[in-house]
Parts: sequence; C-alpha cells; structure tokens
Amino acid sequence: MDREELTWQALHAVDVAQTLNAASDPCYEEDAWLTRQIIGKQPSDAEVIAWGVGTAVVHMWIANELERRDAPRWLQATWSLGTIGSTGYTIVDNHRNGVRPWGDNLDHDTCYVR
Repeated sequence: MDREELTWQALHAVDVAQTLNAASDPCYEEDAWLTRQIIGKQPSDAEVIAWGVGTAVVHMWIANELERRDAPRWLQATWSLGTIGSTGYTIVDNHRNGVRPWGDNLDHDTCYVR
C-alpha cells in the first residue's frame, strides 16, 4: 500500500468513527447524498461498518487498478489527492458541527442535521 492510499485509509477510518458516533446520536443525521442513499439518515452500527469496509475495499481496488493499468500519473494523483481532500474536508466539517469520533459529541440546544 503506497503512502497516498495509507493516508486515505487512515482518514476514512476517522470518518467511519465519526459516522458511528453520530449515528447513535439522535441529534445528527447522515447528510452526504450518496452515503445517505446507501446507509440511510440514521444507520445502525452494522450498516456504518459495512459501508466503511466496503468503501475502503473499493477505494483500494480503484487505486490498484489505476496503477496496474498504468494510468497516467496525473490521473492517479487526481484520484489520490481528490479523495484525500474530500475525506479530510468531511472530517473537519463533522468536527466543526460537533461530531467527535471518540467520546461525546458536543451538546446542542437543538438538534443539528449534518
């Protein structure tokens, strides 16, 4: 596994931990369109874990296929940096909205939809 894939996998693990914590909190709902279509707005732990493992495997498969097929370096870099950037943004946005990967989410006077 190369450095870029390892970076994305680590960020993805934090995102999955945030999603697990938010899913058990009635004040948060899944807001990412595609993820919401797959696991729903209030997913169970099993749905979150299945989504997390599935997307990790698919991400690694795509990265490996790009390399195996000798895709242009710019395309491989775009895949890596694009997915690292979007996952990093999601983690920061979740944190800004009070979602913590471990421990308690921030209390809100009213529930917030993330």
